[in-house]
Amino acid sequence: MSQTLYPVPEQPSAAVSEAASRNRRRWFELALVMFLAFSGPLIRSIALLHSGPSSPNQIAMARWIEAAAHQIGILFLLGYILRQSGRTFCDIGFRWSLMEVMEGLWLFVAAYVFYRVGAFLIHFGYLLLSGSYPHYVDSRQIFGHMSLFVLPFWLLNPFYEEIVVRAYLMTEIRVLTGSVTLSAVASLLLQTSYHLYYGWAGALAIGIQFIAFVGYFAIWRRALPLAVAHGLFDILGFIRLH
Repeated sequence: MSQTLYPVPEQPSAAVSEAASRNRRRWFELALVMFLAFSGPLIRSIALLHSGPSSPNQIAMARWIEAAAHQIGILFLLGYILRQSGRTFCDIGFRWSLMEVMEGLWLFVAAYVFYRVGAFLIHFGYLLLSGSYPHYVDSRQIFGHMSLFVLPFWLLNPFYEEIVVRAYLMTEIRVLTGSVTLSAVASLLLQTSYHLYYGWAGALAIGIQFIAFVGYFAIWRRALPLAVAHGLFDILGFIRLH
């Protein structure tokens, strides 16, 4: 009795698998770069097409969507960078945990105390040195009236900031230099610097608030409580602007 022999399918070689993986990575890199480069102009273009250039409310909404798209793109980019080194967001201190959410509530209280004490010291220190009160820029002058539709984009920002400028930046500098202090100072200075639109006095007060955040991460290396506490501050600010 003869037996029919069927050819065994050839298994893809390691070179073919590596080439396919490399192509997938290059497609992802291309899509990510295009997203970061052109999502903002595309959103603005669609808003202008829909409402015309004389509708400031539509343009303002488009700018919020553009900012959110940019932040999402940066988070995807960071996730890609971490994956390339065999890491995840957990490795830089961000993970989902109900316990850490509760910690965020206590951290909010502590950071609020830091802020109030800092604002008091700045206010009266400036008064004693100059004989006048420091100039503060009200958030309404920066953001104006906030529509409720902006809230989802507004709430993305705390996670973006605390993952990128706190968890990632502090983790990398700590590993690269071996200095917890240097990582904390770098994070604090960078985050305070891009809040200078509140004026020097306002930015310094917020910077003192961020000392609580920096100290917390330097000790416990947990980012979710930071995002929760930061988000609560932003919600209070949104309520004032709505």
